[in-house]
Amino acid sequence: MTKICTSIEQSKKLIELGLDVNTADMLWQQIYDENHMLSDYRLELIPYRFYSYTASIPAWSLSALLELMPPIAYNYPIMARLADLSMESKYFLQYVDLNVSGECKSHHTGFCSTPLDAAFEMIIWLLENNYLLC
Repeated sequence: MTKICTSIEQSKKLIELGLDVNTADMLWQQIYDENHMLSDYRLELIPYRFYSYTASIPAWSLSALLELMPPIAYNYPIMARLADLSMESKYFLQYVDLNVSGECKSHHTGFCSTPLDAAFEMIIWLLENNYLLC
């Protein structure tokens, strides 16, 4: 199954680190059954900022996460896909920062099973290192 947005756990981590929930482009909504809230969630393709209430959790798509990443030296982070001998794909993102003195600082995520997971890891790093001010 294709992963189209952050999981509930990933979303909670992004919120904990201070990512603006209004940047989320969808949401996880708790399911109700005859006026009783169930523990299951369903994904709604509604931007969080347009439909949010206490039982919903924001979610970010791959494109929403990539758009949050600031350009450095006129380039955005580079995503790469690798395949090992078993033909299982792995993804990672690399971010290169060139400061005004010409010093280069590079960071790349670990190898992830989906592009979205690689983007999630990069957003975590950007938030923790004050590259994203949300």
